[in-house]
Amino acid sequence: MYLGSVRFYKHLIYLVLLALIFLIGLGLYKLCSSITMANHDLKYALAQNAVGTEEAGKIEPIESEGMEGQVDDSMSISDILESDYSPLITYQSLYPDLYTELPLLKEREGKIAYLTFDDGPSARTLEILDILKEENVKATFFVVTENSDLELLERIQREGHTIGVHSNSHRYLQIYSSVDDFLDDFYQAYTKIYDATSVYPQIFRFPGGSINAHNLGIYQELVSEMLRRGFLYYDWNISSQDAVSKVSAGEIINNVTRNIRGQKQLVILLHDSRDKTETVKALPGIIKFLKEENYTLAPIDNSVKPIIFSYK
Repeated sequence: MYLGSVRFYKHLIYLVLLALIFLIGLGLYKLCSSITMANHDLKYALAQNAVGTEEAGKIEPIESEGMEGQVDDSMSISDILESDYSPLITYQSLYPDLYTELPLLKEREGKIAYLTFDDGPSARTLEILDILKEENVKATFFVVTENSDLELLERIQREGHTIGVHSNSHRYLQIYSSVDDFLDDFYQAYTKIYDATSVYPQIFRFPGGSINAHNLGIYQELVSEMLRRGFLYYDWNISSQDAVSKVSAGEIINNVTRNIRGQKQLVILLHDSRDKTETVKALPGIIKFLKEENYTLAPIDNSVKPIIFSYK
């Protein structure tokens, strides 16, 4: 007799085990589905924080194999996120007002030299401005805003020079710790410059240049993020080497003149800090040489094609 037999109980045990396996599998499926939905909701929330509202930005058309017709130029941030193929980087949500419009770069005719001064304003700034005014020359100041006399920025702006961000703190280990830390420092300088001049800066120079010993691990991310926000950065192709201690005015002039080598666009690195008295002394000689070589001396704006460092 089958019912109540050993064979019956053996089959009953098999059925119970199969039912348990089915229930466990169903539970795992629902758990995975919940985790997926939670991740999607988190991604959506971060994106909404990045743009304030979905009306704050539109996504350009995306064309990719197998995705034709899925995206058009009327789709908003939330529409793209719903499609599950738009990755989000968390630091992109920082400082939603830290954006500027990236213009078309203009080709400059002839020979042009851009005098750029890092690290000011300082005790030397007024002396530099007086020389520039006397020579009827405009320049570019990449400024440091922490513990600086920011009232000097108003005169720099008023006299037609360009002000760009260099840093707030200029502390390399701090600002290059991460992309987030760089943005924190940059935003402080950005807002302080606006408070002093009523103009938002549109260009900047990385402390130490765009590739240096402190940012090697993140410089590509930094460059990508700043360009995404519309900010152009400017390295240099002529260094006065005035950061070297005990360099003389004559050596500074020679460092500039001997490295020109027929280049038509010069971005010249100089420094504006308290101890740069020799830089001030050298400035008239540098300007005189450039004028004699038929260079137009101009300030940088964000339509100027940047000089940027790269690995060879």
